[in-house]
Amino acid sequence: MRRLRLAIPVLVSAAVLLSGCGDSYQVAASVGDLDLSHDDLEAEATAWGANAELMAQLDISSAPDQNAVPQLVVNEILNLHIQGELARLATIDAAETADGPGQLRDVRAGVESDFGPLFADFPDDLRQQIYQDITFLQFLSAVGGAPVDADVYVSARYGSTDVNDVVQPPSGALADPTPVLGL
Repeated sequence: MRRLRLAIPVLVSAAVLLSGCGDSYQVAASVGDLDLSHDDLEAEATAWGANAELMAQLDISSAPDQNAVPQLVVNEILNLHIQGELARLATIDAAETADGPGQLRDVRAGVESDFGPLFADFPDDLRQQIYQDITFLQFLSAVGGAPVDADVYVSARYGSTDVNDVVQPPSGALADPTPVLGL
């Protein structure tokens, strides 16, 4: 009986550690402190997949299985959020300069004007996140910035990141993962 009492804490600790190893308990992707859950990624991919104009821009006529979201869509979403957050982190100092807030507002207004029709039917919080990511990507392009050292994680089910933190799909899943929205 004494051995059992001593073994219980060890077994509980092992169960807790192992429970974190399964992909279902992890996020789909994370950058620094920003996490994207599997459910949020699936919901966003569904919204993108239902948008005929976005699918045309991604050069996807229709998915072979209407219930499946093409890997290219998932890669586009992951790359947008990862690169957008890295751009935000790289431009924090520039955004806080005297001219930064005005420049950022101008870039954001242009993003909303240019991309508004594409994302008009998206839920407001999702649309705002997409606009933010695009805004910081364009702001980084305008002001430049130092590379950031942030932890980037992508669940193996969606692929992995290369040296530039660009998502590469799982082997054989997609021939060309390059973002095609020009972001």
